[in-house]
Amino acid sequence: MKQIKTKPFSATRSVVQRGTVAILCTFLFGLFLISGCKKDKPNGIKEPEYPIDIQFTEYTLSNTCQWTNLAYNNTVIIINNDEELQQYITSIDGIYPEIDFSEHTLLVTSGKTDFKVAKKTISKLQQLSESEYELDVEIFMDGTEASYQWAVSTLTEKVKEESKVKLNITCDKSDYPVEIPFTEYITMIWYGFNWINLDYDEKVILINSEEQFDYYINVHPSCTYTKVDFSKNSLLLVSGFTDDGIAAYIAKKLQKISANEYELDAEIIVNTSIEPKGWVFGLIVDKLSAENTFKLNVSYREEPDENVPYQEVCDEHLICIRTFELIGVLDFYTDSIPEQLKNNIFAKYMIYDRKNDKGSVQIYDDMVTNVPVMFLCNGNICNFPDFAKEWRIPSEGIKIYYKGTFYYRGGYDSSPVKKFGSLVLETLVIE
Repeated sequence: MKQIKTKPFSATRSVVQRGTVAILCTFLFGLFLISGCKKDKPNGIKEPEYPIDIQFTEYTLSNTCQWTNLAYNNTVIIINNDEELQQYITSIDGIYPEIDFSEHTLLVTSGKTDFKVAKKTISKLQQLSESEYELDVEIFMDGTEASYQWAVSTLTEKVKEESKVKLNITCDKSDYPVEIPFTEYITMIWYGFNWINLDYDEKVILINSEEQFDYYINVHPSCTYTKVDFSKNSLLLVSGFTDDGIAAYIAKKLQKISANEYELDAEIIVNTSIEPKGWVFGLIVDKLSAENTFKLNVSYREEPDENVPYQEVCDEHLICIRTFELIGVLDFYTDSIPEQLKNNIFAKYMIYDRKNDKGSVQIYDDMVTNVPVMFLCNGNICNFPDFAKEWRIPSEGIKIYYKGTFYYRGGYDSSPVKKFGSLVLETLVIE
């Protein structure tokens, strides 16, 4: 009988092989379970971990635009195209902001407080989920008890129209910053007045008495100039120097930023065709303490290009005595001026009478190339442009920059400083 030989340890090897297969199966099953629990999207893209801080830029409208149709009920509006944008903006000149909505979204939020708002800012924007966001807004109030509507907007990366934005508002009643009202100091009525003892190094000088005032002026004995009531007011004398000529200077904003600190924003419009010179202007404010300090922020920009078609249509040119090249910033109104300006010979303004299709101007102490006008110019505008007739001007008026030639033809009224003539414009733009 033939014996069948068996290989040694064959049974043991079989057991080991079966055990190895079992372990391998268990390992692969575990991998399967692990891979099944991952939150990766197809193609290996992981889902973002929320919340995510979103980059943003606070968005400010130009001076020719203002918000409209806002509910002021502490909500956020998502704007994703030009059509939606124009639903919430009124443009004076018909020109609307240009935003690349293919990549960006404008978030506009608005509300109302029981106190005047001194400052508003967006502090944080977060994405909480694929379609949920959270926007944090901080409101600082100056303590003035007056109902106040506010709006603030931010430009950010694209947000889907169906997204929800939760708004968190923090209101702090703060004394600072507080915007301080001021009036421009008109330096003179007659020739013979000059500022002296100034180093023109961009600073604000606080003047609180006649003695201090006299140190900075040189006045001809026959000169009459505007007095300041230093028992109630202070004079802020602001000066600096530019390497280019000066087309116009503008006091933009004066703020109290702490108990004894103030901050003044000014803008200089330069004209490279004019010789470099120092500049100076004065502001009258309520009485301030000598302990107060001032920070001056000065920005410079080039003079706007000429944009008004030339046409000489005023008959006054035929009897013109002399001409003046005028440059400056005026208040602009349509149809009528505020009541308080009607008897103010020092008021500087331009007005367009829509009913009679007529523009007129009253100018005092503006620039004549590189010396100021020492008298009041009053007259018609020969070539008031069609584009400005379409401006939608609020009742409180707007600031405009103008440049042109004033044709002085003589003549006086009850005021010995008023000169009559006509103005031919070269430039007219909204500030």
